[in-house]
Amino acid sequence: MLGEGAYGKVLLVGHKNNKDPSKYLAMKCIRKDITIEEELIDACFLEKECLELSGLDSIYLTRGVCTFHDPTYLYYAMEFNYGGNLYNLKRSQPKKVFNEKQVNIIGLEILFGLKFLHKNNFVYRDLKLDNVLIGPTGHVKIADFGLAMNLTIKDLCPNGLACTFCGTPKYMAPHKKPAGYKAYTTLVKMEQIELSGSLKDSYFLTEETLDRMQAMALVPI
Repeated sequence: MLGEGAYGKVLLVGHKNNKDPSKYLAMKCIRKDITIEEELIDACFLEKECLELSGLDSIYLTRGVCTFHDPTYLYYAMEFNYGGNLYNLKRSQPKKVFNEKQVNIIGLEILFGLKFLHKNNFVYRDLKLDNVLIGPTGHVKIADFGLAMNLTIKDLCPNGLACTFCGTPKYMAPHKKPAGYKAYTTLVKMEQIELSGSLKDSYFLTEETLDRMQAMALVPI
């Protein structure tokens, strides 16, 4: 078992005849009874949409493979990122922090992932070190889209703004609801502070900065 939460668990799975670790998948199993009881049906469909979207054109999002269900559980199969998460990687560093270059690269890649979601009308509302994984090539992979929201759904997001109060308390975006894309992009700054153990302004990247850097051909699109 890779992890366990309030609504289910994540398992490491693979074909019984295949012993190649690179072919393993992570399987998120969500209990249907809790989903119905907590009125999370919309959230489950949105998570499924994000996983389908992430496999299309972004290397910075965890790629979904397939979804299915049985009478008890919903199952989301996705790529297994065996590099672990940023929280554990940070704790393994000599001084439990990353250097400036590492922090800038990590922040930039997280912003690429968020920007891809924003372009497809989704906001990612649970950004924390535990949910940023390290993929097989060493790049970051944003994972766990259970709190993602599509801002084009008028019943859930009047005026294109998210109105629900959610997230992990320590990592919640510093905004007043309702909120749009920029409020959640500020979370990248909070991640960089935790990774570096510093408040140094030069560490901080924003989506606007990313646009300018791309226009100047300083970073790849």
